[in-house]
Amino acid sequence: MYIPYSHTLGGGGGFITGSTTVSGQSYSIVVGAGGQAAPAQSSPPAGSSGSDSSAFGYTAVGGGGGGSYQGGTINSNSTGQSGGSGGGGAALDNRNGPGGSATAGQGYDGGDGTNAAYAQYFGGGGGGAGSVGGDGVTGASQRG
Repeated sequence: MYIPYSHTLGGGGGFITGSTTVSGQSYSIVVGAGGQAAPAQSSPPAGSSGSDSSAFGYTAVGGGGGGSYQGGTINSNSTGQSGGSGGGGAALDNRNGPGGSATAGQGYDGGDGTNAAYAQYFGGGGGGAGSVGGDGVTGASQRG
C-alpha cells in the first residue's frame, strides 16, 4: 500500500471487555466505526472520528480521525483526533504532526507524522486495541 504524505490513518474504535448475564429477550447493540483517514487534498480538514459502540450499558468510544497536511502549522486539523484509539498525526513542513490520544482503558494513541523537510515523508498510523500506531517513516518508500 502506498500512502502519500497528505494521508494519515484514523484510529480503531475503543475496545472494552466484560461479561453480563442475559435472559431471553431483545437487546440493543450498536456497532460504531473507526476513525477515517484525512482526505487527499491541499490543507484539508482532519479525517472524521468514528462513532461509538454500545451494548449492555457499556460504551466503547469511536476511533479518532487522522490528521491532515497543513504546511508547517500544528493545529486541530494536523493533529490526529482523540478517540477510543487515537488517529495518526500528519506529516508537516519541518515538524512532526502529533498523533491523537486514546481513551484510557480502551485503546492506544496514534503515531506521529514525519518531518516533511525530507524527500519522502508520511503520516502516522492510527492506534489500535493492542498497540500504539506506528510513526511515519522518513526517507523510505512505503509501497507494499
